[in-house]
Amino acid sequence: KDNNKKPVIEKLQYPAKLHLLANYPNRTEERMNFAIPITLTIVNKQQILTTSIDLSVKGIKFKLINELFLFKGDQLTIGFTGLEQEFQFSKDSFFYFEVRNVVRDSGTQIIGCQRIDIPKNDSFQHFLVGYIQGNKRRYKINLDNSLLALQARSIEQYALVKLNELVIFMHSTNVNKTSPRYALTTKNNQKLYQYWRDEKKRSALHYLINADRLQRLKVLQQQGKSLLVF
Repeated sequence: KDNNKKPVIEKLQYPAKLHLLANYPNRTEERMNFAIPITLTIVNKQQILTTSIDLSVKGIKFKLINELFLFKGDQLTIGFTGLEQEFQFSKDSFFYFEVRNVVRDSGTQIIGCQRIDIPKNDSFQHFLVGYIQGNKRRYKINLDNSLLALQARSIEQYALVKLNELVIFMHSTNVNKTSPRYALTTKNNQKLYQYWRDEKKRSALHYLINADRLQRLKVLQQQGKSLLVF
C-alpha cells in the first residue's frame, strides 16, 4: 500500500443564479394588474386563447405555456375579448403588438408586449387611459411582482455600491442624437471615470460612446455579444 499517495480532494460545485435587476427604463407607463381573456394571432395565423397579467395604455403582459415560443421582436395581434362589455369593438378589432421581453421558466413564459402602429386619435387608447385611472383603487396586488421587485431592490442596494464597471446612462434628443448624460460612479470605479475626463475635468465619454459604436452595440446586443474597444 502506498502511504505517500496524496488524498483526492473533491471540489464542490456551487451553481450561480443570475439575478436581473429591475428594468426601469421600460417602466414608462403605469401598469394595472389585470387578468382578462385575450386572443393572440401570431405570424402563421394561429390563434391562441390566454389571459393577461397586467395592462398599460400601450403595453400588455401575459403568460403562455412552453409549447409555443415567442421571442423578442416577434409581432402579433391581440384581441381584447375580456373587455367587450366595457368597450365597443368592431367585428375585427385586433391590435398590433411587438414582443419586448420574455421571461421563461420550466413550464411557462411571461411575454411583455408593446403596441405598435397606433393610429392618431385612437379611441381604444383613450378608453384605456380612463379605464386604468378609474380602476386605480381596485388594483389587485400581484404578489409575484412584489416579491421580484423587493428582491431586485435588495440586490441593487447591495451590489450597485460595489460596482467595478462604469454604468453610463444615455440621453436622446429630438434630432435622433444620443449622447452620454449620466455616469454611475462608485468607490471602485472612480479611476475608470477619472480616466475619461480631460484636463479641465470635463467628461470625454462622448468620444468613446459615439453614434457608430452605439449602432454596432445594438446589433451585437441582439446576438448576445459585447463590443471591445482598444
